[in-house]
Amino acid sequence: MYSIFIVIFTDIIFAVSDAIVGFIASMFFNVDFKTIPKDSLEYFQIALVITLISFIISKILNKLLSNTSIYSYEIKKNSFTNIYLIFYTGIILIAIYLNIFQYKYLNNTLNKFFIINVISTLSCFAIVLSLIYLNNKNIINKLQKEYKDKEFRQLTEYMNTIETMSDDLRRFKHDYINIMEVIDSYIRYSDMDGLKSFYKNELQPENNKIINKNRSLYLLKNIEINSLKGLISSKIHISNSNDVNTYIEITDKIDKLDIDEIDICRIIGILFDNAIEAAVLCTKKIIRIVIVKKQNYISFIICNTCSKNIPPIYKIYENKFSTKGEGRGIGLNTIRKIIDKKYSNVFLNTKVKNCIFTQELVIKNLS
Repeated sequence: MYSIFIVIFTDIIFAVSDAIVGFIASMFFNVDFKTIPKDSLEYFQIALVITLISFIISKILNKLLSNTSIYSYEIKKNSFTNIYLIFYTGIILIAIYLNIFQYKYLNNTLNKFFIINVISTLSCFAIVLSLIYLNNKNIINKLQKEYKDKEFRQLTEYMNTIETMSDDLRRFKHDYINIMEVIDSYIRYSDMDGLKSFYKNELQPENNKIINKNRSLYLLKNIEINSLKGLISSKIHISNSNDVNTYIEITDKIDKLDIDEIDICRIIGILFDNAIEAAVLCTKKIIRIVIVKKQNYISFIICNTCSKNIPPIYKIYENKFSTKGEGRGIGLNTIRKIIDKKYSNVFLNTKVKNCIFTQELVIKNLS
């Protein structure tokens, strides 16, 4: 589908270039295309001009139609599988070529019909551009709805996690009497080895688990951007479900970021997903996220354990490079494109040291 779309759209650009050259050549230089041999120098020169104009048009369209937002990859993925868009552009391509053939070889002496055909050709091209624009807009609206739905689900999950945390505390409180009775029995029988074993193997792990879980969720209250809070909560839940020890530090309230909300959620989501996937493969499964607020900037630092054979940093940011198989590897490259094309105040620093992979996202305050 991708190949078909590219072929048709490329052909449309050449057809419009052909129409423009044909119009100029016929109207201003009195060129009669029926009398030009295809092996002549004049025919070659015309073909060269058509190619040059096609190149110029393609560059202009690239500027007009390219989308540098968070949706770039999704727009391309959805557009190139839209059978209706491909069908309509194919029909319009046929219409354009019929117009070109008619005014070049049939009606080139009739100025009225000639101009009508040229206008018709350019109108067809405008219709194609409108179809692509509307298609992209429809995809963006659909994706925005999906992101909003995802944000709502993440916030719901955050609230459910808060309720679960409260249940854990109530259960721990309920078990307190039983725990004290077990400790009392060890003391009465002077079984200090048994008491140490109970504390180390049973009480301490459960206690640390509840404390760490509660602390992470408690610190999330400092994030006052609901979508970001829900996202990080969701990622912590995924991380914990994969037996990855996740630690979070947020010392100040985060209520404003000079970056689009969807962009920061997508960037942090990608970084967190990569951290989870890397940490899961390690013997020590650890992720740390630190959010630091300074006077002029806010810094998001995500650290995770990683394997010794991690690729060089420059390789990681190459388009579609991935150690996780085919069809992966668009994440970090997407982040780099978003930052480079949209934000002069956002920087991403990457480093690897002693099997610790660190990503620091720095967002400078614009105000």
